[in-house]
Amino acid sequence: DPSEFPLIPSAEGGETPVILDAKLLKEMIDQVAFAAADDDSRPVFTGVQVEVSNEKVTFAAADAFRLAVREAPLPGHDEAHGSILIPARTLTELARILPGEGAVQMIVTPNRSQVLFHSDNDIDLVSRLIEATFPNVRGVIPKEHTTRAVVETKEFAAAVKSVTPFARDSSNITRVKLNSGDGSEGGSLTIEATAEDVGSNVSTINAAIDGPEQQIIFNVKYLADVLAVLDTPEVAIEVTSAARPGVVKPVGDIGALYTYVIMPMSTNR
Repeated sequence: DPSEFPLIPSAEGGETPVILDAKLLKEMIDQVAFAAADDDSRPVFTGVQVEVSNEKVTFAAADAFRLAVREAPLPGHDEAHGSILIPARTLTELARILPGEGAVQMIVTPNRSQVLFHSDNDIDLVSRLIEATFPNVRGVIPKEHTTRAVVETKEFAAAVKSVTPFARDSSNITRVKLNSGDGSEGGSLTIEATAEDVGSNVSTINAAIDGPEQQIIFNVKYLADVLAVLDTPEVAIEVTSAARPGVVKPVGDIGALYTYVIMPMSTNR
């Protein structure tokens, strides 16, 4: 009986609606929500922080091992809304049902306990908000790097895919080596994983390297996840040392709007 379904809450009296392009909203969700934690034992990490201020909107999600941040300009929207925390699963569902064009209104209810999304084609989605304070993610993002490698996105994704079966047998450990070349040859990125009793898989691709050679260990799944949501021809990998977080960014105009941080795995393994 439809009458038994709860009514969509009224947003009247709430904050000024934030109007987003549907295609852009889907892209932002896809590039961030996957980094949220699946473990409900720490609810704050199961959400996506959404912050509106200074004519821009920022989506951020993190678990204990990685962080994804995506920004987009909001020209003319100079009202600061503060931040809210939306369950990542809710946003993933929203991205699935949204149309590929048109506008979407995001409205926080007056008591700031729920958020309403309303699209031009009359899709309405209401979600509770997570009552928790999202950590200061800006403090996690490295402010500088020692070595930067630029590679073709598809080549890097193929290399990651080729080592994944081997990495699964060793806690997803994958070694990434950045080689600047010797002057006569260009730089390269080598990715390697080893499976006990099976052997190793090594893939090397061309890379434009700026900085000294580096080797760092990442979880191969975390690399595969981010490469699956970036559609720029090239991506950049920025590292400081084997013990410091690495950063993956798309190359191009969007590079200043998206940052993905990965914590390194133990080098003792």
